[in-house]
Amino acid sequence: MIHDHGELVTLRSTTNGSYDPSTSSFTQTNSDTSVYGYFHKNSQGVSGQADVQRGNLVCAIAGRSLASAPTSDDLIISSRGTYHINTVETVYEAGEPVVYLCRVNE
Repeated sequence: MIHDHGELVTLRSTTNGSYDPSTSSFTQTNSDTSVYGYFHKNSQGVSGQADVQRGNLVCAIAGRSLASAPTSDDLIISSRGTYHINTVETVYEAGEPVVYLCRVNE
């Protein structure tokens, strides 16, 4: 379903590198991964998680297409725009992640 009805999106993970004392900041490295994502609105405002609110979008990403799970520090970049992931819920089948449900703000 995700591949058939979704769109190609970029999952961007950012990692901190070395500390630069002259700028008082860390260097950052982006790691981009192209995956299929399916966006749908969470318009009911009801979920098992207390932090989901009306108007949030959920982007379903196939779990088998990623080497590691998305985190709340990651971004999803699509033709619709750039979204910061708020929470990630993992759906398992036989102990393997099959879908990551990434909640993002609209």
